Amino acid sequence: MKATRSPFIKLNSNGSVLDGGRAACGGILKDSDGKFLACFSANLDCGALMITGLWRILLGLDLTLNIGCSHLIIEHNHVVAVQLCL
Repeated sequence: MKATRSPFIKLNSNGSVLDGGRAACGGILKDSDGKFLACFSANLDCGALMITGLWRILLGLDLTLNIGCSHLIIEHNHVVAVQLCL
């Protein structure tokens, strides 16, 4: 994870979809020094990578707001999910 500039924090997340429609995701928030701030994980009842990608962003944004941060960098590997959020 590349360092960010203060006051930004960075969200890194990942997700997985299994046969049968089960999915899970998780993410971590770190400050500009790479220090752990918070994390999340969730079991999802959806079998689509797109939906899992959107949940990762939503849960990460929710966690970011809950810790009181308004400057966020999202690193995400599902480009379409990110574009849908813009």
